[in-house]
Amino acid sequence: CDPRSGMTRPAQGTSLCVNQIPCLSHPRRFGAERNNRAMTTTTLQDFVLSPDIVIGFDDHRVLRQLAHAGISNASTVADELLYELDRAEVLPTEQVPPDVIRLGSQVRYRSDSTERDVTLVLPAEADIDQNRVSVMTPVGAALIGLRKGQSITWLTRDGRKQVLTVLSVSPPDGYFVDPGPSAA
Repeated sequence: CDPRSGMTRPAQGTSLCVNQIPCLSHPRRFGAERNNRAMTTTTLQDFVLSPDIVIGFDDHRVLRQLAHAGISNASTVADELLYELDRAEVLPTEQVPPDVIRLGSQVRYRSDSTERDVTLVLPAEADIDQNRVSVMTPVGAALIGLRKGQSITWLTRDGRKQVLTVLSVSPPDGYFVDPGPSAA
């Protein structure tokens, strides 16, 4: 069972890992004790949300280099960012929809009943006083590639699991929008 993505959905009293086989490595999530079949309650916090994400080729290249460079300093966050990059659908940069969170996007999200407005940036541009959040933080790595309405489970630096929901996304300044075929 992948510890980052864990189970994806329950099925008749069991948990399913990403590979769609019953997960016995998470007995708390299994739904029933194996020996005595005592029922347990499963809450949203027991689930791991890992929605499909999209990343542009240019951001993907920069972020992969950044994560590999950060493995020795911020290994947990670098690993989480690499995980997100590995599972992302990578598109040509000009084809990334404007509602996808990318470097420079302004984002409103809710996590643990708190709403925040942030801009997702590279570590050198981060400034918490200006709500500029580095992609090399746990919440920054969770945000990359999400769209409005999507939710993801992420771990805080102290190991607490939280669910983050994207409320709105504004593309970065100078974002290229392909107008489509000309009407000439």
